[in-house]
Amino acid sequence: MSSHGHVTREGPYERMLFLIAVTAGTLCSIFSKVIMELEGVTNSGKIHSFDRPLALTWGMFVGMILGLPLHWIIVYWKLPFPGYKHISTKQQSSDEESTPLVATAAAAADAASTNPNHVPNWMLIYLGIPAMFDLLATAFSMIGLLYLDVSVYQLLRGSGIVFVALLKRPMLGQRLYSFQWIGVLWNVVALTLVGLAAVWNANSKAIADDSNHTMVGILFMLLATFIQSLQFVFEEKVMTTETFKVPPLLLFGMEGFWGTLICTVVLTPIAMLVPGSDRGSFENPATTWELIKDTPSIQIMFAFYVGTIFAYNLFAVLITLDMSSVWHSILDNFRPVTVWATDLFIFYVLTNGKYGESWNEYSWIQLVGMVVLLYGTLIFNAPDPPSIRCEGQWYVLGINYTSEYVAIMRERYFYIPALCKWLGSAVGHPRAHIRVKAP
Repeated sequence: MSSHGHVTREGPYERMLFLIAVTAGTLCSIFSKVIMELEGVTNSGKIHSFDRPLALTWGMFVGMILGLPLHWIIVYWKLPFPGYKHISTKQQSSDEESTPLVATAAAAADAASTNPNHVPNWMLIYLGIPAMFDLLATAFSMIGLLYLDVSVYQLLRGSGIVFVALLKRPMLGQRLYSFQWIGVLWNVVALTLVGLAAVWNANSKAIADDSNHTMVGILFMLLATFIQSLQFVFEEKVMTTETFKVPPLLLFGMEGFWGTLICTVVLTPIAMLVPGSDRGSFENPATTWELIKDTPSIQIMFAFYVGTIFAYNLFAVLITLDMSSVWHSILDNFRPVTVWATDLFIFYVLTNGKYGESWNEYSWIQLVGMVVLLYGTLIFNAPDPPSIRCEGQWYVLGINYTSEYVAIMRERYFYIPALCKWLGSAVGHPRAHIRVKAP
């Protein structure tokens, strides 16, 4: 296989995954912003908003833990599910009778082959690494969300495709095609437009510290997105490892377990020790509990938030498994369209200006940034529909990468070993890999 790695093809199944993931991700972003604007009353009678990034981070990991019981149910009952392979009881018994009971490394490998869903204990500990990535990325995102509108927050998350593209070569040994780098470049242009719109809008409000706060929010979001990209690439690596392929539900379920543990045992005490306005702390869990316990609206919104977190992580990890980590980051690029539309709908229709986001004089720049973001993503997605191919047209500035699209289709559909050398030489690439599409 070429160093460009696997080139995926979108079908009805992939489109369904993508649509559900976009929907769940949109709801998750909206709920996280709305819940941070809700207010409750503490035991002391003080009105307090639920702007609590650590509590929402903890809730995110609790939602991810829900993947563990579903994983155990699928393994126990041998239910069909993407990323899982089951062996019938009769076949497993036959394999056990023919295998000598010798405790060797080979026996361990045989056990793994007998139970394809078996994951060694060291891997369960190893999955704490993506949990740390997710924890830091989420915490930084929540801090950034305090200073940004949700649409700007979501659009800045689109920088993930840039970081994933840069990380694929050193971490996965794969490199992108030239036309894909063009798509990444347009993503950078879009993110620049979005960032400028956020800063100019803050300056126009004539609030001295607002512009600085916006820049702080942008910096936190870019840092969070880079760390999240490390997680995406790491997840693709462990789910595609030949020796031990981690099932998708176990992957994000264990991330939730480790993340919840770290949040509870490490971050919560730190948040209590850091000076702040919440009973002398940055974030006091006692205040969080009182707000949730005595405020039904926060209870309902928090439950919806946890549920959409589970749904989004479920379908996002299936996208990484079935497609790639780049597509996982592209998923975050599609969400701003529905996030912004939903946010405007909430502001002007549902809440009469109480929640959501209003249109301002710089929103048109965000709109242009959104269009450019989708434009770059469509270039990246070529040659599969929906996409924009760079074949010399005026709307791609005359750039032509037709030869790369031909190479992709050849690699995807043809692989005849006897003809590989001859056909590779015929097209001018002696080492070209020519594949036949699997039935």
